[in-house]
Amino acid sequence: MDLAIWFVYISSLYLAIFWLLVLIRNRFEPEEEKKDEIGAYSPRVSVIVPAYNEEKGVGKCIESLLNIDYPKKLLEIIVVNDGSKDGTKRICESFGKKIRLINIEKNSGTKAVPMNIGLDYATGEVIACLDSDSIVSPDALKKMLPYFSDPKVGAVTPALKVYEPKTFVQKLQWFEYLFAIFLRKLMSFIDCIYVTPGPFSIYRAEVFEKVGKFDEKNITEDMEMALRLQSEHYKIKNAIDAFVYTIAPKNKREMYKQRRRWYTGLLYNALKYKYLFFNRKYGDFGVLMPMNVFSVFIVMLSTSIFAYYLLKPAFINLTNMMLVDFDIMTYLKVLEIDILLLDFDIAKVLIVVLVFIFGIITLTLSHMFSKEPLRFGTYPVILFMLFYFMFLGVIWIGVIAETVLGGGIKRRW
Repeated sequence: MDLAIWFVYISSLYLAIFWLLVLIRNRFEPEEEKKDEIGAYSPRVSVIVPAYNEEKGVGKCIESLLNIDYPKKLLEIIVVNDGSKDGTKRICESFGKKIRLINIEKNSGTKAVPMNIGLDYATGEVIACLDSDSIVSPDALKKMLPYFSDPKVGAVTPALKVYEPKTFVQKLQWFEYLFAIFLRKLMSFIDCIYVTPGPFSIYRAEVFEKVGKFDEKNITEDMEMALRLQSEHYKIKNAIDAFVYTIAPKNKREMYKQRRRWYTGLLYNALKYKYLFFNRKYGDFGVLMPMNVFSVFIVMLSTSIFAYYLLKPAFINLTNMMLVDFDIMTYLKVLEIDILLLDFDIAKVLIVVLVFIFGIITLTLSHMFSKEPLRFGTYPVILFMLFYFMFLGVIWIGVIAETVLGGGIKRRW
């Protein structure tokens, strides 16, 4: 167990220091990603919105697109209703000729199908994809387009935030999304982004002609497309000031369902593109992609260690109570709590403190980069720092178990 603990400690410190060095290097060197001024590149843009049973959010989604600060004659909105059984079709029809609505009679079971149908109708030089539960800030598009001044850039990702977090689970995800904004920008610095998220990632139209459309058999088609672009040596950049808001799962059950699909997709795509791993042809990405998979192992191992030390005392106490026939008063009389400072391993405590300090620094930088103040008080912050990633580790363990037992996810929606 000590070996596993040291492995987790050292690996966590290594990853923290690695990303800190990436930040320092790029904060003190001029960023040359944006060569054009905002507005200098004004192509025709087609936005594809796949929708399935999204009557609660699709209206706000379309309204946000209609309010984008961009010439209306250069903006095409294509909504593909994928056999919705609720009021999605009716709401979309209420926008009339402001959008192009395509109806699929029977649900396809995967978001890639309506995306590809939208691509068949799109006429823009740039293609944007937008999940129907997401909302785009008015200036997002103008802040993303300048990155295409580099001909090697095939896609640009936005900065995703949780839309109006109300439940406790959504508030915890709010912190996670801010952390992801910061991490995705660091990945952009070294050309290592491995997912182009559905909420408003934008692509050169010619990319789809060269690498093909979205994989209709893939449950995380946005990740698969990003890995395909990386395999074809396209750059994927991140516009950290282009804010897009998405509705996060409101409870643990919905969140588990979402993360189960994400994590299963990561495993599947990691196997599909394993030839990228440690391959010099793909530069930093060839090293970072295995590091992402490795970090999953670290999360699961640390979760298992945490569970062991949490359950071990409970098991011992339960065994002792059995010896006194569950006579609680007798048990409490003989119970001794004897904790000495010398009982602690100072080296381990020091590493834990260092990892915690790196966590605080990262959380602070995440808020700074995303231009968000600290919210919701100290209680959610403490729970996020101490237990949130343990919860994600539990989900990962469940996904691995399902994969080993042969269970799988066949539907994207």
